Amino acid sequence: LMSPRSLMCEIRPISEPSLEKQVLLDQGYELKDYINFVVRLDQGQEAVWSGMNKRMRQKIRSSRRKGVEVVDDNSQDGVERFYSLIQESYHRARVPLAGRELFENTRAFLPEGSVRIRTAFSQGEPISSVMTLIHGDRMFSWYGGTKRVNAISAFGCIVWDDIAWGCENGMKYYDFGGAGWPHEDYGPRRFKRHFGGDETRYGRYMRTYSATRLLMAEAAYSLSRRLGFWSRSKPTDDSKTAQT
Repeated sequence: LMSPRSLMCEIRPISEPSLEKQVLLDQGYELKDYINFVVRLDQGQEAVWSGMNKRMRQKIRSSRRKGVEVVDDNSQDGVERFYSLIQESYHRARVPLAGRELFENTRAFLPEGSVRIRTAFSQGEPISSVMTLIHGDRMFSWYGGTKRVNAISAFGCIVWDDIAWGCENGMKYYDFGGAGWPHEDYGPRRFKRHFGGDETRYGRYMRTYSATRLLMAEAAYSLSRRLGFWSRSKPTDDSKTAQT
């Protein structure tokens, strides 16, 4: 069904490969190495804090002293603030972003209590925001965006706030949702590593339906990034513009 219409399919496991492994390999999937970090929340807030990188702890304390405040922002206005901030981050990174309706529908249709939007404010201005998904005893850091503010780690403040909340509310795992391919120098990996989580290598299953078309698509995407296609003008708040 998918092969005539798709370039590839990717499955992202959140635990060690099990019975599905051989089935997927038999169906043409390849298991590729991929890094993630998972923080064990059931060890307690104090233990998690002590296990974090010392410099990250200092940045969080310093940012708090400078007035950074992290608040629940699950309202429709919160979605708009969140989307504006991730637009800014994706624009800066020169990568495309899904439309606003993805996040509006996530908030509207997922069960109550399974979506958290946290926004960091500095002097009344929103400077960083994260949408976290909750399923069972696991928290997933899904999407996040931030302004670059000198000497302030607002994103770090939000992640720690989420982790602390998870410790206090019976969560067992804080899942960073991925930290890149081992052979790539990936900036977010360095940030995520600072929170002291366990490094996991569960990999990703990938099946290519058309190697030639996929290579062409990857080449076109790489060229578009080098030419600044995704950052020629700052995206508007309109989700259709972001999709385009």
